[in-house]
Amino acid sequence: MRINIKNSVLVFLISVFFIPIQSSFASDSFSMQTVMPRNTVEKNSSAKKFIKNLKKIVKKKDLNALMPYISPSIHLSFGGHSGTVDFLKFWSLLEHPKKSTLWKELDKMLKVRGVMDGSKSITYPYLFDDWPDNFDVFEYKAVIGSKVNFRKAPSATAKVIRQISYEVVRSVNEES
Repeated sequence: MRINIKNSVLVFLISVFFIPIQSSFASDSFSMQTVMPRNTVEKNSSAKKFIKNLKKIVKKKDLNALMPYISPSIHLSFGGHSGTVDFLKFWSLLEHPKKSTLWKELDKMLKVRGVMDGSKSITYPYLFDDWPDNFDVFEYKAVIGSKVNFRKAPSATAKVIRQISYEVVRSVNEES
């Protein structure tokens, strides 16, 4: 997500890093590339205040408070979904806004660190700015934790192969 602090415009670019993939798991062909977290938002007082306010909005699931930050030209997908009406439909916010998955996704995203681009914009998660050019974001995912158990299969009871920290790993469909 990019936030333009100067114009108080919030444009969501919901990261492919947070799209739930229920039938996928990472392969054992490790890239040995890491994307270490960094947070430069904390160094800017207006950005820090903005993020604190955004976290409150997300916690309350307050659509009315969020809408002034949504850019009318928001782009939601590569498929041409754009604008505030599409935003509301895409996130199922019209009928039951408090039940929308948007709040869960924003909460997850805001827990991951963000970086400042000069003094005018913020990028969440930091992975948007720091993603290595040689890895396709549709084929690879980033582990955003330290000493995360990498398992043989997508199950909490599967054998642990090793622990990984902030590594880029290939995501494969288990049906492949």
